[in-house]
Amino acid sequence: MQAFLRSAYRGFAVLSIFVHPVSAQSASPLRAQSATCAPNDSVATHFLEIVQELVSEDDTTTDPVRARLGISTVPDSAVVLVLVDSLCALGGAALDSLDAISPSSRQVHVVRMGTMGYAVLDRRDAYVVRVIHIFGNTWIYKGTLTLEG
Repeated sequence: MQAFLRSAYRGFAVLSIFVHPVSAQSASPLRAQSATCAPNDSVATHFLEIVQELVSEDDTTTDPVRARLGISTVPDSAVVLVLVDSLCALGGAALDSLDAISPSSRQVHVVRMGTMGYAVLDRRDAYVVRVIHIFGNTWIYKGTLTLEG
């Protein structure tokens, strides 16, 4: 697993993996939604690469991390950056629900992981420490992966 932590994330170290103790906790993203998609820039590209490596069918070094998060592998072609504000708004609302705050106007990066679910990165968490929240296909919270680099 240590090789994955250094090579797959290009120098990032996994600080923590938090898995929600309730197996079917909904993030309730149906509240008022005001989040938008963050710009499609180098941060978005790097986030997409991180998620692709996390769910890659070709790399077994990520198996322990995926097992902890309760996610499976996905073909690289099915891991895509979301650029539709209505879907990014759902990702932002899901984060708001986790934070137990009223809807915010945050910018988020959302990556769709095939039919399995979504990875969401708040743009405010996209620099030294990356906090990646994993949700199922119906926005059920699965866990959080915290990376530092």
